[in-house]
Amino acid sequence: KHTHTHTNEPLTHTRTNLFAKTWGSTRLANKIRLRRVDALSITERIKSRLRINATLNVLGQLFTLLSAQQVVGLLIARVLLVQGFSNPVTAAYGGVTASLRPLDIFIVQANTNTLFAHFLSLTSNLWLLTRLVRSGDDENSK
Repeated sequence: KHTHTHTNEPLTHTRTNLFAKTWGSTRLANKIRLRRVDALSITERIKSRLRINATLNVLGQLFTLLSAQQVVGLLIARVLLVQGFSNPVTAAYGGVTASLRPLDIFIVQANTNTLFAHFLSLTSNLWLLTRLVRSGDDENSK
């Protein structure tokens, strides 16, 4: 009997995160384009949106790292079973199969890609936020 124990927690969180960031940023861009936002508050609203995006990225990284720990723990349990170690924890997983499959490597790779995507997005958000803060400081000093 084989029980599939991998979860798609990072994938689900990434979808939610992508939807929240895209939806909020698109709405703000449309409001700016249609001039429904006060010209004086545009910079502050963009800064706020970038802060929210950065927070979502950090949360995404947290959940991805937690998921990575789960996947790695499961893979270690499988390797130990192949080596002949018996582990009472494997019973909690519903009978983990002892052999490693190519799918296991793809799951680790997908998790790594998700973490890297959050990192790139966080980096670009922080770079944009820094640029906005610097441009605001330059305007205030004039």
